[in-house]
Amino acid sequence: MLSQAFRRRTPRAAATVAVAACLTAGRSSVATAFHTLTVSQSTPRPPISQQLLQERRFLATVPIKATALSDVPPPAPTTTSTKGPGSELAESLTLLKQVAELQIAVGEQDAAWVGRVNADVAGPLRIAVVGERSAGTTALVNALLENPLQGSLDGPAGQIRKISYGPVDSRPSQNSAEVKVPAEWLLKNDVQIFELPGFDAVSPTQLEDVVYRSDLIIVVTSVHNRLTSPRESAFLKKFYSRGKTSLIVAVDGLEQNGADTIDVLEGVRERLQYYAPTTTAGKLPHVAVVPVHTQKARAAQKLLREKEPPARFAEEWSTSGMQDLKASIIARVDTPVDRAELKSRAAAFTATQALQRLADGQAAAEAALVQATRDLQSLIDRVVRTEKRLIKDFEQSDLAVVQDNVTSLSAAVREYFGKVKFYKLFWRVDFVADDLKAVMRSHNLLQAEYQMVYAVGKLNEGQYNLYERVQEHVAALATPAPGSPLANGGTPAKLFLEDLTRIQQVLAQKAPHSANVVAPGMQVDPFFLRNQVARFDASPHCDELQKKAEKLVRQNALFQSGLYASSLLAVHLGVPFAVMAPIAVAISAAALGWMRLRWVSLETRFWGNVSHAYKTLKENILGVYEKGFTRGVAEPLVSVIRLLEEAIETRRAEVARNRKAIETVLESANRP
Repeated sequence: MLSQAFRRRTPRAAATVAVAACLTAGRSSVATAFHTLTVSQSTPRPPISQQLLQERRFLATVPIKATALSDVPPPAPTTTSTKGPGSELAESLTLLKQVAELQIAVGEQDAAWVGRVNADVAGPLRIAVVGERSAGTTALVNALLENPLQGSLDGPAGQIRKISYGPVDSRPSQNSAEVKVPAEWLLKNDVQIFELPGFDAVSPTQLEDVVYRSDLIIVVTSVHNRLTSPRESAFLKKFYSRGKTSLIVAVDGLEQNGADTIDVLEGVRERLQYYAPTTTAGKLPHVAVVPVHTQKARAAQKLLREKEPPARFAEEWSTSGMQDLKASIIARVDTPVDRAELKSRAAAFTATQALQRLADGQAAAEAALVQATRDLQSLIDRVVRTEKRLIKDFEQSDLAVVQDNVTSLSAAVREYFGKVKFYKLFWRVDFVADDLKAVMRSHNLLQAEYQMVYAVGKLNEGQYNLYERVQEHVAALATPAPGSPLANGGTPAKLFLEDLTRIQQVLAQKAPHSANVVAPGMQVDPFFLRNQVARFDASPHCDELQKKAEKLVRQNALFQSGLYASSLLAVHLGVPFAVMAPIAVAISAAALGWMRLRWVSLETRFWGNVSHAYKTLKENILGVYEKGFTRGVAEPLVSVIRLLEEAIETRRAEVARNRKAIETVLESANRP
């Protein structure tokens, strides 16, 4: 169809006659001259050189392949699709509806994408004209609209022009200008044109809105750039490479009969080939590359305005390439099947890109939640390390004070027993308990009590620091940076942020407000360790030793009295004194020796009992400290961490369900 449009080009002679006739009729018929130039069916054969140029321009519209032009295989036989003209469009509309439902379910945060998916696809056919600021888009659009005698159609600087059929009018708005022109082909083909002032003159969102809402894109590039400028390359990579293949490339400034015309067109095709996406069938898309010359088109328009001879106008206009460009456009929109195909492709592209955006957003949200899980595990490890460090520090430094007291008391007790020999018990046995109690009072645990209060202070400080770290961690998750996965992760991410807000409220209720002031319900009693030390009492062991010492003295005294009484009785009954006295002395000495051994045993047992009592005290203090840490620090933190863990797992499950639903729709969209 496109080659036939090229071969129907009107010869210059016919064009001259047509324009002359229109000029004779008056200025109001100038637009008719353009129409006559475009649709004339004259049959005179153009020169051979012009035929060759036409064929070369036609080659610019063939599919872009990685083979040389001579290796291009003949086109495959045309097959008739079993689908009706509107069936593919209906499928694309159904796909858009599914995407819109997914956007609601997933929670699309970008209102622009919601608008693109819900745009009216069944309206007029939309053509976007894009290019660099200096690429000549305005001159090209004016020529396409057959506007030689009207004033400039330019809207305010930096605005997008929305051009449709109607009496000449221009209504600027905030970001665009609505322009009406009486171009008959706009009315006949129900076409709207969106002209961008330049890639760098609009925001990325504005560019995306125009491209995603357009059915056909005309990319205007200069003969110098040839689609190689950074912004042109970025446009092709962002849209063409992803499947926006309904393109026409207009190369401005290229002479129709120039020596380098073919080289320039091949260079443009190579750029398109570099960025071209492959379809499911392994073929590359059809893209028309048309040489145009907007300066000649403007010159032709000026000649008409100045009523110059029609031959001069025809010469300038026929070499401007505007007829070829317009024929290429009309060839794509002149039948219902063509229009439905363009709209179907545009709708499918918008739907798949919206789906891919949702999929990327959910994947990013999943990655963010996975990272949150890792950070949570790191936080748990930090809490465990802090607990071990605090307990180890308490055991090594704070409990060491108790051990120092035990060591000094041990030395004092040994010194006391060294002074109180067993034989002194006969006159000091009543003072043993009092003496030992006095020794213990002189080596009391007062310093240990102070140390326990200090240890609880350090525990509260550690508690405050831990809660502060947890609060910082949760706050960092709850306030994601704009554009981050959690900020744009849809409904699961939004619900996760709400979960974090509730967790922050729980933390605010549980956490201490400062290192010295503890929140109600979270208070660690500063005296609970000191009370353990204060309740320690070793006096029962002193009293027990007193009783056993008194019993030992009584037993030995009675034995000695009985021994000497028996000895005197034996002497009285006739046993010689010389015999009985040594026997009595030996028995008495043996009894005193037994008393000495018994006293040493009582000393050892006494100190063993006191040492065991101190050991039990240290174990009790350590156990109470660990319970206090668990009750005041670990358990509340663990409850908060569990809430955080449950929130992460719940939202990850939602993200997984969303990703599965998106993948299902994507698979159906990509299915040939």
